[in-house]
Parts: sequence; C-alpha cells; structure tokens
Amino acid sequence: MISRGTQAPKLERYKYQEEKRALEITRHLTIAVKFLKEKAYTNIMFGSTFSLVLNLVQEWNPGRRYSGESGFRDDLLKFLRNNLNRPDDLFGLSEEHSIRKESGRHLADIAVNGQIGIELKYNLNTKAKTDRLFGQIDDYLKGYDRLIIVLCGKTNEEHLDYLKEKVRKMRTDTFFSSSQVEIVVKDSRKRRKERDSFRLF
Repeated sequence: MISRGTQAPKLERYKYQEEKRALEITRHLTIAVKFLKEKAYTNIMFGSTFSLVLNLVQEWNPGRRYSGESGFRDDLLKFLRNNLNRPDDLFGLSEEHSIRKESGRHLADIAVNGQIGIELKYNLNTKAKTDRLFGQIDDYLKGYDRLIIVLCGKTNEEHLDYLKEKVRKMRTDTFFSSSQVEIVVKDSRKRRKERDSFRLF
C-alpha cells in the first residue's frame, strides 16, 4: 500500500510539470501570434507599395519616342524617383523606397525595394521575342515577389495575347505562392497609354 505521504510529492511534481508545459505552450503561441501579426502588416504594406508602383507605371508617359529599351527605362526610372518618394498630399509624409537600375542576367531593368521587378520590352512583334520574354518572366519570379512588364514601342496584339496565355498556363504548371505579374502596354504611336493587367492567383 502506497501511503499518502509518498503520493503528495509525486502529485506536486506532476502539477509543476503541467504548469511548466502550459507556460511553454503559451510562450510559443505568443511568439506565433506576434509573427503572424508582423507578417500580415508586411503583406498589407507591401501590397500597397506594389499598387502605388503599378499606378505610377500606368500613369507614366514617355517623354519622347525612344529608339530602344534603355531610353524608356531611364525615362521611367527618373519618373519613379521623382514621384514614388514624394510626400503624401494629406499628411506630408512619405515612405522611403529604394529605386535602382538593375543589371545582370537574372535581374529586371528596374527594382523597387529589391522586391518589385520592372522589365521593359521594346517592339514586341515576333514570336521569338515573346518566347524570350516569357522565359525571363519565369526566371525573374524566382528573385522578385512582384513583376511589372512594360511593353513600349509597337506591340503586336497577337503576340501580346500569346504571351498572356503562356503566363496563365505557367500558373497551372508551377507554384507561384503570392507572385503577381502585371502587364502595362505603352503605345508610342498614339502617344497615349493602354494597359492590360491580370493577376496570377
């Protein structure tokens, strides 16, 4: 027969272990909740930054008819630098964004905060150019969270539709997480912007 005197210390040890385990679970839950809150805040802020960048790209009108991508790129780069970090009209505040010209095989033409890639293409008028751009999109999405494709010069509607179809198909063949691609068309012949955007969700 086990005396009550022997049971008491065991009971105390059990209670202590359970309380310790409960405190540990609470600590982990607190850390998890904090992480989720921070992640949600980051996603909201990043989403609004992407929308702001996209709106500016859509508003941008090239200063003149350039003969190649580099002219359009530098014009857009200057426009983004002049407008993206401009103080808010209501509160006079602005968030500082990094806007830089990229250079490299796996890099887009322009990067915003190192997360948003902007790739410009001049005269998308052949299947070969469209296939190459599609390959670049696939490659860039490995390094950027969001991607904006800006088509300048003469854009062939048939090849544009072909590109969009290939990108839509890519969504079903690969895993995109929260990646998003937007296509903005700038028709230099009409000196006005046309845009065509779609989400990959």
